[in-house]
Amino acid sequence: LGQIVPSQAELQAFDRGARKEGLVMVCLKICPNNRCPDESVGFGLIKRNRGKLFITIDGKPVTAIKKLEGCHFMAGEHGLKWSGQAGTGAHDIRFRITDPALEPLELTISSIVVF
Repeated sequence: LGQIVPSQAELQAFDRGARKEGLVMVCLKICPNNRCPDESVGFGLIKRNRGKLFITIDGKPVTAIKKLEGCHFMAGEHGLKWSGQAGTGAHDIRFRITDPALEPLELTISSIVVF
């Protein structure tokens, strides 16, 4: 599953002309009483169980997650900053969940914010 963030419509509606820093933050749905269903996948699967959750930004792998309260900054081989698409500051963000033994798995995202 992938998406360009922000979309053209979001850029037209919200772009204030400020320079983008290249930071990408993803916020996950908060489960009631911190008890998520068994089929829910969190960002911990990137570190603990390689092979279950893959995230790429602009074709480059996310290699680390920096948590800030209920949200997470995505980091790659060059740290927290991503180059984005020339002139727009938009990013192609892709998520792939793989584990045939546990399908269907789900990653429930509440928001993606680009700074």
